[in-house]
Parts: sequence; structure tokens; C-alpha cells
Amino acid sequence: MAGIREVAREAGVSISTVSYALNGSDKISEETRLRVQEIAKGLGYTPKLAARTLKGSKTNIVGVYISGFQGEFYGELLDGMQHQFELLGYDMMVSSGSRTHKFLSEKLFDGAIVMDYKFHNDEVLEVLNQGNKLVLLDREIEHDGARSVLLDNAQGSKKAVNYLLAQELDKYYVISGPKGNYDVDSRLAAALQTFSEVDKPVEILDGDFTEASGFEAAAKLFALHNQQQSIGMYALNDNEAMGFYRYAQEHQLQQELASRFKLVGFDNNHSADFLSPVLPSISYHKHIWGEKAAQTLVDLIEEKKAVQNQWIKTELSFRES
Repeated sequence: MAGIREVAREAGVSISTVSYALNGSDKISEETRLRVQEIAKGLGYTPKLAARTLKGSKTNIVGVYISGFQGEFYGELLDGMQHQFELLGYDMMVSSGSRTHKFLSEKLFDGAIVMDYKFHNDEVLEVLNQGNKLVLLDREIEHDGARSVLLDNAQGSKKAVNYLLAQELDKYYVISGPKGNYDVDSRLAAALQTFSEVDKPVEILDGDFTEASGFEAAAKLFALHNQQQSIGMYALNDNEAMGFYRYAQEHQLQQELASRFKLVGFDNNHSADFLSPVLPSISYHKHIWGEKAAQTLVDLIEEKKAVQNQWIKTELSFRES
């Protein structure tokens, strides 16, 4: 792959002339610009990212920050982002970990999508105050450089809890999620409010969005309650619900699970499609969520007018038996 020196040598001009030609400067003639650009194209010249950054140019690369790579959740979401970014002429780099936050400060990205509760608000605000553009999928922050594209967690939680309440069960539980997580906080708040509106007590069990935490919740509840009590369980994501099912399977309690427990999950993951009994779950279009997040970020970067915050609709979904 040719560099700027090779282009200058082939064109018989100075390096500065090549730079003027490739950056649209009016310091050279149109004829020279077109000739240099054609030679650069023929040689396969691509400007180095660091050099473009130093000049304050757009990189047409965006960052996507997530908290980790485990589970199936991110697959459809990231695919939706990538699809939309490609249509809009951008590439994306997905990363996790605090060291990569400096890519924004160093202007290696034109902007970023953030879905990482470990990317703390003070860091987010610092990045925004440096002039960066961010789309937030896991929080709300008022700033000219930021927009949020969020799940309607409250709508989903209300539907999940109302489904359980309609079963008229003896006891109700919620398996929570990681502390400080926006989705956990908004889902849990809406669930508790819905229970309180009908004066139904509910107990919160600790969880962290993993199967292991659902497994632990199941161990506690199967040991705690006698076989006459019916239990309603709202797991704030499907991984926790699957852990609950796995405990029942490993301890030959599937029949008791089916007869005494009603569970609802959140995310409608495909990996839960084959659970028995069927697991109802709050669903939404992850691919569309990713597409909308990507479009919103590009609109911010390109300074389109009236870029708005958006909400992604959630529904209670029943898998086929």
C-alpha cells in the first residue's frame, strides 16, 4: 500500500502538494488536484489514521463501547449497527475496557455509541465536553453532544408484572441485576410500582444478569417454599430465567417448576426458545435498536437538524410450545 511519499514521487510533486490535493485545499489548481488524486487512487493510497487525526479530519470510524462480550445479547444489536454504518459510509470498532476510552479523547473516532455501565458518567461528560458526539443506550444525559436511544423498560416491566398478577399466585419475586445499571434500575422501579398499585408484596432477589444468579435464586426458592405455594418470578433478563430452569433440570424438579412457578424474562433471547415450560419474555427488535443508534450517531456527527432521543418499544412475547 502506497504512502504519501510514493504518491508525490509518482506525480512529480512535493509532499505538501499531495496533501493539498487530498485534503481539498484551494492552494493548488484543479488540474493538479485531479491528477494527484487519480495517481493516489491508482497506487492504492490510504492516509494514515494518526495523520488524519492530527489534522483534525474525520476518520469515518466510530466506536462502540460495551461492558463485555459474553452471551448472545450483543449479536443482533451490533449487527444492526454495522449494517446501518456501512450504508452511511462509516466503519465501527467495538471495544470493552477503560483503556479504550482514550480513543475518543485522541479523536481516533468521530463519535461513539455507549452501552457500558462501567463507562462512568463523569468520564462520559468529560468526553462530551471535549466536543465528541455520543449516543447512549444505557443512560440519559442532557448535553448538546449526546442523545439517548433507550428501551422502554417501564412499558416492558409493567406488562411482565401484570401477566404474573393475572395468574393470582401466592408469592411474587423479582431477580434483580447489576447495581448501577440503567436498565436494571428502570425495570425494577416500574415492576415495584406495578406491584404496589395493586397492594401485592414482592421480594427482590439479588442477580447480576447471569445464569448463575438465576440458579442461586432457584435453589433458595425451591428450598424455602412448600409444594402448595404458587410462585411468580420476574427475571430482569432471560439469562437469569434460564439459570432458574437449569437448576430445576439438574435437580429433577421440572414437574414442580411447571406446576408451581410462573416465570417471565426480559430480552426474548433465542437460546431460551427450547425451555419447557415455555418462558414468556419481554421482547424488542435488537437489530432495529442497533440501526437507530447508528443513524442517530451519524446524524449528530454530520450535524443534522433536530436529532431526537428515541425509545424502543417492548412487548410481552410468548414462544410457541
